[in-house]
Amino acid sequence: MVASIMPEILLPYRDHLTEPFLSASREMLSCFELHDLDCPTSASLTIRMFQSAALQHVTGKANAAFHVHGHAALLAQRLRLYSERSIEQYDALEGQLLRMNFWHLYASDMTAAALQSRPFTLRESLFDEPLTLKSEGPRDVSLLDPATLLIKKMEMVQDFMLTLEDIPVLYLQVKGEPHVERIRRVGAILLEFIQVVEDEHLQSRAKGLLRRLLDVLAKLDSKAHEDLCFSISPFSALQQTRYGVFAEYPQPRLDRG
Repeated sequence: MVASIMPEILLPYRDHLTEPFLSASREMLSCFELHDLDCPTSASLTIRMFQSAALQHVTGKANAAFHVHGHAALLAQRLRLYSERSIEQYDALEGQLLRMNFWHLYASDMTAAALQSRPFTLRESLFDEPLTLKSEGPRDVSLLDPATLLIKKMEMVQDFMLTLEDIPVLYLQVKGEPHVERIRRVGAILLEFIQVVEDEHLQSRAKGLLRRLLDVLAKLDSKAHEDLCFSISPFSALQQTRYGVFAEYPQPRLDRG
């Protein structure tokens, strides 16, 4: 859709790019359209809105674009997105996406009807209850899935550990304490995973990676190893038993003086 509305002076090959992508998008949707109509999500609306806009700009077929746009509007009606109560049953991210999609459809519908270019599809008189959807939802909703970010961060730590273990210890010792400090930061990330993340699988992976990281720091005989171990000293005995990460390492000394 973005390419379809770009001026040709900025994107000379616009038509060569948008037509095959639009065709691929429509063919892909047709593969699961029945399921998508039966179990719609915010993506169901977004796909049809994008396809409608692309059809309008690429082919100039306004009636075909209106037909596809109407599918999105009908889905919005069926999901009762005009009701704030309907939005509340979804998780924060999905609810925010549905809210934005509805207001986009609603504004587009009102504009087209005002210009008398097509009939209403989301008029309030067509709703089975008053329009109560708020114009804005919670402001602290991230458009990124937190679980996906956690998994990606864990994968980055995993790659870091694989690279770290391939580097000779002598090389790490030559690089000095500043380089070891970077390793310590990774240890702090793993500690955060163990203490904060509720997913048992991610916790288990973090514990294993932290054991390996402490092994590397112990080989370096680095101050970072002592500091990282000391950072867990405020934990209660119950917490240390629960996390079970440092059982095979000597207990940190509490007398820092």
